[in-house]
Amino acid sequence: MRFCIAVMLCLAAASQSPATPAFRLGGRFIYDGFGHGDAFYDTSGTNLAYVMHDDAYWGGGCWLEYGPVSVFRFRLNVAELQFFTEGGGALATFPTTGLDITVEPPSRWRLVPYLLFGGAVTTYWGWQGDPGRLDPRFVLGPDYHVRFGLGARLRLSKRMEVTAEAHVLGVDTYWVVAPIPPYGLLGTRVAGAQLYQARLGASWRLGQ
Repeated sequence: MRFCIAVMLCLAAASQSPATPAFRLGGRFIYDGFGHGDAFYDTSGTNLAYVMHDDAYWGGGCWLEYGPVSVFRFRLNVAELQFFTEGGGALATFPTTGLDITVEPPSRWRLVPYLLFGGAVTTYWGWQGDPGRLDPRFVLGPDYHVRFGLGARLRLSKRMEVTAEAHVLGVDTYWVVAPIPPYGLLGTRVAGAQLYQARLGASWRLGQ
């Protein structure tokens, strides 16, 4: 009982009033180790067509964040420069890069853990991976992506923070259609989960 009281007193001493909401501009290093693709087969198991939708990549990105509002921070991922492990690269911008919401304790601790929830939608596929790996017979629908992650932020000064986070689960859902004779128009709905992305970044508080 005394131990529990001591812990509560320590937490109360460490937890000052929550910070005033403000905009932050940040940059980060990204490693995404997950790629996924689709293939169509005939009844004998012969591969009729194949397309790689998303290659693993590493790169850098920038974001704009607002918060904290209660226990939430809201992050707009502005752009990412991606270098694919299979070769080639691309510049991805919002909405492909998506939005994130973080949930953290309402405190002024120097080191703060948080949960991350986010999503993105890709209505075109030309930026992903090597264009030579895209079968021209495929018609790809929008990719709806949701993600969940864990992270921590360390406050270095009144204005500067560093962050480290891992996206421990992501789910992508999209339609794939391919006209393949003599089978006609073949379609499939794809939904996959993944353990895939790590981010290391820093941000700067804007304004006063």
